[in-house]
Amino acid sequence: MKGLPARRNGVLEAPRCAHNAAYVNFAPLRTPGGGDRSEFSGKTMTDETLTYTMWFGGTLELRPEGIRYKGETHQYSTVTHLGRYASRTSFNFIPVIDFLRLRIHIQGREKPITVQNGIGLVFTTSSLQKIYERLVEKTFQHRVRAYLKQLETKGFFEYGGARFFSSGEVEMKNHKYDLRTSKLGLEPFHLVLKDPSFFAIKRKISADIDKDVFLTLLKKLWGISFKD
Repeated sequence: MKGLPARRNGVLEAPRCAHNAAYVNFAPLRTPGGGDRSEFSGKTMTDETLTYTMWFGGTLELRPEGIRYKGETHQYSTVTHLGRYASRTSFNFIPVIDFLRLRIHIQGREKPITVQNGIGLVFTTSSLQKIYERLVEKTFQHRVRAYLKQLETKGFFEYGGARFFSSGEVEMKNHKYDLRTSKLGLEPFHLVLKDPSFFAIKRKISADIDKDVFLTLLKKLWGISFKD
């Protein structure tokens, strides 16, 4: 279909993870110096097992063959959506609490697997962040395929309560926007849309689910990227 993103060897590549931001931003971007950090270098993460044990809720394992949780193993290809929410609380500009929650939506499972750090002390999220980064790599192709299929069959994909058409038009709550002319902003967990007119209503589109996929599509389809 015309307007769909180009793929390398038939594969649309996952974005890299930015490790040095308060909110880890998977936005595919081109830095001011010209370096493109939107794709993996081609190296794959090791297949060693990653384990995260919660205070209450059991142990999550990422094994080579799939996700192991509460006695069940789910193949990575069954992950339909991947959510991430993070926050930091500071006192007198000193960070004191970090919170990170992942939600892994799996085909055939009524509720997502929810994993979060326990007491939330600052700098206690690194091991859970590694879990997320591994999941991004292992599940990106399967998750992005669902959005591309919508584009191919319907001419749009649905995300955050809005419809994104291949033409660049966005429909949300009885309003229409054009990505090529609207003012765009990226908050940690929202895409902000506003018409060029001064009195236009600003709309926020939730971006806490499949953010890596969504931002990759924005760049590949319409050349839209954001700075950290």
